[in-house]
Amino acid sequence: MNNKNIYIGIDGGGTKIVFCLDIMGKAFYLRKENSVNPNDIGFEKSASLVTEGMLELCLTNGIKPEDVNGIFAGIAGASTADYKNILKSYLDRAFVNSANGVSHDGENILYAAFPDTDGVIVICGTGSSCFVKKGDSIRRIGGYSLFDLDGNGYEIGRRAIAHALKCVDGREKRGILCEKVDSLCGGSCIDDLKKLLSLPIKKIASFAPAVFEAAEEGDIYADAIIESTAGYIACCIDRASESFDAVCPVCIAGSIGTHRLTFGKIQNKVNQKVSLTALSADPVTGAVNKAQLITGRYSKEEKKHG
Repeated sequence: MNNKNIYIGIDGGGTKIVFCLDIMGKAFYLRKENSVNPNDIGFEKSASLVTEGMLELCLTNGIKPEDVNGIFAGIAGASTADYKNILKSYLDRAFVNSANGVSHDGENILYAAFPDTDGVIVICGTGSSCFVKKGDSIRRIGGYSLFDLDGNGYEIGRRAIAHALKCVDGREKRGILCEKVDSLCGGSCIDDLKKLLSLPIKKIASFAPAVFEAAEEGDIYADAIIESTAGYIACCIDRASESFDAVCPVCIAGSIGTHRLTFGKIQNKVNQKVSLTALSADPVTGAVNKAQLITGRYSKEEKKHG
């Protein structure tokens, strides 16, 4: 009989997955450098990688799978079709005594920033989205894939490339940003157009740092791109703040949103009741917090019906 409190949290994205095994408040980690986004690698392969990683972490630290109390896996792309049920079935088979939960990786950040209080998180990396946590309810604002691409690294990178192409035909003036885009292309971007048109989202997002560098060096086009990005994020935050009567605590995560240029512009645009901070906690700790929460609920239900 297991008398310990043992939980596993998982934070999985498009480039890495981090596992955290919490044994009586002591944390043990495992990190793997590969995508577990089911949209990238397939549902079954993703579910298998996530489950195998957890079993490996347990084995390394002398924990039997049947002794785990609760698991929460926050995975990028988990809201797609039936993936949640597929991964949960894997977890239920491997960890038979555990209360297991699966959702998108935004919940990790929500419960890392606000483990036991209400609040708003904004994720601004390659993609972007905003989530409002009020009690047990979580509501999404923005970030609807191809139908809502603003406020993120992909759109910043896309607009940088678009600017450089406009400089080729004279619609915009050549400057620092254009030079940086050309440099990344290894020559004039127009010569690389066919390749640029076939780039995946992450590769286009990789042009985003050049925009921040150019803005730091005084490029007006780069600054305008960041200004527009901050405006989109601020709009999402203001919409989220309508759920709060008084102060609205907002935590921003991701390299785009927490960059000092973006962060400062967002602060200048949001309404006065918004209290804006950058995420300092590791997202996987939020997954552990959620695992503990769902285990507590599960236990209460067992007692109620047992």
